[in-house]
Amino acid sequence: MNRPLPDRRHVPMSQQPLPALGVGVILVEGLLLFLLLIYTAVNTSLLSQPGPFMYALGAFGVFVLLGRFTPVLRAVPDVRVTLECFAMIGLITIAAVSSGTDSGALANLYMLPVILAALTLGRRETGGIFISVVACRALLSDAMGQNVFEQDFLLTLFVELTPLLLLAIAVSALVYSAQVARGQVRALTYQDELTGLFNMRAFTRLLTSEHRSAQDNEDGAYTVLKVDVIGLQAINDQYDFETGNEVLKQVAEALKRSTRMNDMIARYGGDEFILMLRNADDEVARIIMNRIHQNLFNTTFPVGTKTLKPKVALGAATYPEDGNTTRDIMSHADKAMVQNKLFQKNLDAGHAKADLMRRNANTTIQ
Repeated sequence: MNRPLPDRRHVPMSQQPLPALGVGVILVEGLLLFLLLIYTAVNTSLLSQPGPFMYALGAFGVFVLLGRFTPVLRAVPDVRVTLECFAMIGLITIAAVSSGTDSGALANLYMLPVILAALTLGRRETGGIFISVVACRALLSDAMGQNVFEQDFLLTLFVELTPLLLLAIAVSALVYSAQVARGQVRALTYQDELTGLFNMRAFTRLLTSEHRSAQDNEDGAYTVLKVDVIGLQAINDQYDFETGNEVLKQVAEALKRSTRMNDMIARYGGDEFILMLRNADDEVARIIMNRIHQNLFNTTFPVGTKTLKPKVALGAATYPEDGNTTRDIMSHADKAMVQNKLFQKNLDAGHAKADLMRRNANTTIQ
């Protein structure tokens, strides 16, 4: 069943893959290694005790390569980037300890993993990375012999890390805004503007996916249900297009109430809708069709001094009984809908003729 798109939080890379950010991760890691090499060339203190730093540098390189080529980590890029951010923090801390300094250029490198997290991960993960930076910064000062509980140190740490925190918040907010905008554009791409249902572009993609799943499953089945709103053109001509649009909205709501959570409803175009009933055979389809008729029977809305009750014609086709391809299934459902529409037209004509005969009989008796 179609539901309105929620107001989403920052979405992890594993759920919204962004190739450009994948390149950005490599660039940030490369920038860190480049800056460390530049610092090593300018400041020879790291080379005086190269053991821990060189081991950490090599371990970081191996870890990054494993993250790129290990299938398990490649399948969860948000986890991989989180681990790489922690590895960057560890490398910076070891480099600072090896150089015998707790501030200056090396301490400023803590900005890189925090900004990387703000760009690629969620707000919670970015907060965890920032807390790790604070902890490592305090451990670094403690290793240099400072009392990390002194007021002067705490004030210095606050002044030093507050701009980094504000920058991380700003970057995370910008990324969140971009993702919300992208989600809204995606919603407009796949949603019908009038009813809020999926459009045919989204329906076709999901139907193709469902058809493949059904083919791969020995007991796979689904049903396509075509819905035609009877008399919509007459309503538009007699009243106006706004009334016709209201009829379409009422039918859309009735379809939502009649279907299951995993079913899909789309606006086919004009006065037609189309549904995909997942894992549904013809018996399930009949149950849902009865629900639709019942919900529409209970649906009325006033137009001036009159009351309108939407009516629909339904046609269903089930895979694999009614066809082996999506085109066959949709064609069969369309033909069944046309037959049902003709049947209802003849039925209404019969009812109208019977009513006329009753009125004439009553007039004759009087």
